[in-house]
Amino acid sequence: MTGILLTALIFIFDCITPPGITSSVPYIGVVFIGLAARSPLTLLLFAGLSSVLIICGILISPDPVMPFNTVMINRALTIVAVWLTASLCYLHLHSVLTLQHLAHRDQLTGVYNRHYLIAKGSEQIKMWQRYQMPFSLIILDIDYFKKINDKYGHVAGDRVLKHIAKLLQLQTRNVDTICRFGGEEFVILLPMVDLDGALAMAQRIQRALSATSFTWESSTFTPTVSMGVAELVDKQWDLDKLITVADMALYQAKTLGRNQVMPMPMSKLARMNSAT
Repeated sequence: MTGILLTALIFIFDCITPPGITSSVPYIGVVFIGLAARSPLTLLLFAGLSSVLIICGILISPDPVMPFNTVMINRALTIVAVWLTASLCYLHLHSVLTLQHLAHRDQLTGVYNRHYLIAKGSEQIKMWQRYQMPFSLIILDIDYFKKINDKYGHVAGDRVLKHIAKLLQLQTRNVDTICRFGGEEFVILLPMVDLDGALAMAQRIQRALSATSFTWESSTFTPTVSMGVAELVDKQWDLDKLITVADMALYQAKTLGRNQVMPMPMSKLARMNSAT
């Protein structure tokens, strides 16, 4: 909205000013609105809008104080300057966004990394504290991952991690956040999902994984995972506490033989709350 208002003011200035060198130069500044918005599309749209308004200004402005050919050359040079500025800003913005994307992603699996998990999870907990909408978390651990590495090699282990990450992306919603927590562990943030919904999603992931197979060289096997599920239920909890609660459920799933989905036992949760 601010960008549209600024563009309108520049156009009004252009219309009431006799065409000259300075009357259309402010349009170059409009391009920086897109840069400030950190949106390549917005940047290109404002560059195009500026070009159209520069041409319209010729038709609406008062009689020029210099020869018409000179006015046209000035306008043409201004349009060139607008698009040159837009191109440089676009390249800069694209580089910044690319680096930002890489900084938030796990290089091996392509899902978000632990750094992004901390930022996004803390943000969603603040949203929960404000609006009291359900928010849950799944922590997932690949069963016997060390044995996979030992038997098939670390390259095979990396492929298994990619296999699991891709499956998680297919089984979750666009609003969910999948992060590699470390090693063979993943965390899934589930906004607007209560404990029952998170359990249903974890079970769906488990079924989908059991229906697939992983082939490495001449061997074929089906990786399994253990999952712990927790819902944010206490205003005093931060992200670390929620992960701790889910991790306790994960530990129970492993204790029961792995390839399990376990929620946080409410009795144990009550003891934790009374202790704090």
